[in-house]
Amino acid sequence: MFSTGGAAIKACALTGWQVAGFRSGIAATVLFAALPNARRGWNRRTVLVAIAYAATLISFVLANKLTTSANAIFLQSTGPLYLLILGPLILKERVSKRDFGLFVIILAGAALVLYGSGARDAACAACPRMLGDLLGLFSGFAWAATLTGLRWLGKYDPNPDAATATVVLLAIMALAAAFQFGVLGRRVHYR
Repeated sequence: MFSTGGAAIKACALTGWQVAGFRSGIAATVLFAALPNARRGWNRRTVLVAIAYAATLISFVLANKLTTSANAIFLQSTGPLYLLILGPLILKERVSKRDFGLFVIILAGAALVLYGSGARDAACAACPRMLGDLLGLFSGFAWAATLTGLRWLGKYDPNPDAATATVVLLAIMALAAAFQFGVLGRRVHYR
């Protein structure tokens, strides 16, 4: 089901901002109604993690609109690369030798995707496909920041509702972005 998300995003006539906002708006509505914990536990840490999560979802949808869905999905999956940096920096975690092997494999795969995508668009750094690939990479970083942030909340925040509140807050922020940048009802062309 995860992989079909890219095809659905591409097939939709809405802008990337609108898709990201509406997806998040629906999620926020359901979670807010179904989970009482989502209505409390908001604090500055929750806001920081929600910003990372909103950046993940928005950049992933925008990447899907601009490049191939396969590239967007794979490049978002580079998140473990960034976890190897963020984990030790923020959470004081250790990196194992096995993690470095994974790092090399993911880095090689990302380089192949970017090289293959960039060969046609090398003359145009602002071309939609190259921009989509860069947004896909950013989405991977934002996903790593989200996972690190959620672990940070679990480790340092005594409030167990903070993670649930994060999801609702992210959805509200993404929905606001859809109105701000997506200009509802107007189709934005990237070329």
